[in-house]
Amino acid sequence: MEINFKIPTGCKKLPLIAMFLFSLSCGKIEQADIKGNNSSSPDSGKQISAEDSADLYNSIDSIAMRENSAYKIMEGIYTLNQNSNYFRNCSNPDTAYWINDETGKLRGMYEKIYSSKNFYVSVFAKIKGIVVNTESEKLKENYPRTINVTEVLQIEKKNSGNTCIKYDFWAAGKNPDWSLQISKNENLIEFDDITGNKSYYFFYEEPVENEGKITYASHNNIQLYTIKAEITKENCIEGTSGDLNDYSVKAELGGKIFHGCGKKGRD
Repeated sequence: MEINFKIPTGCKKLPLIAMFLFSLSCGKIEQADIKGNNSSSPDSGKQISAEDSADLYNSIDSIAMRENSAYKIMEGIYTLNQNSNYFRNCSNPDTAYWINDETGKLRGMYEKIYSSKNFYVSVFAKIKGIVVNTESEKLKENYPRTINVTEVLQIEKKNSGNTCIKYDFWAAGKNPDWSLQISKNENLIEFDDITGNKSYYFFYEEPVENEGKITYASHNNIQLYTIKAEITKENCIEGTSGDLNDYSVKAELGGKIFHGCGKKGRD
């Protein structure tokens, strides 16, 4: 039996499997001309009803929408070091996703921001990809889900404005220019010497409060530096923006003292 279908002009090119079904919904099918030995069959020349056509269209269209919706644009914090390569999505910041970079661009874009090798560093990233189950047995315990990255839209230094991970304090100062992030949620105290073009990373340690001062201290066994940051509740005008902050900050690092202002993180 030979079946010839006339598909109206304007139908999109479709995968072979779906072509027949979609052809029914790309407008009215002019006629199904059925030729064969049983030419007197009551189905000969029967047209598909508009209702059946609509049902087929909606069914296939919903499948296509579900498949396309699996690829999402995500914003979050991307961490890359010798042992880690993961992403914390702003919509679910308490979960870490392993990164499978199908673009091959993430590392290069990251290294444009941090040229030297760092043992603990993260950046703000905007990516497009699909979330799948992690296949590696070694990784799935800590990272049960993986993001297959299909497009890198943006990467920039993390700051108090773009981060979506909770932090305790964020401070900054001028002459020399520097910034300080203290985050129990990230297990991190990060000091960025902007003028000296060098960053220092420390594990978070619980602070000591005494005489109106909150003092954080930590030691980095790899970089062999110790940091101490004293945070005092008092009005402080930040030198770069001129903004009024609620805290003054004095940080000691490598024999140098840095003065600036800080703000407390949002709950």
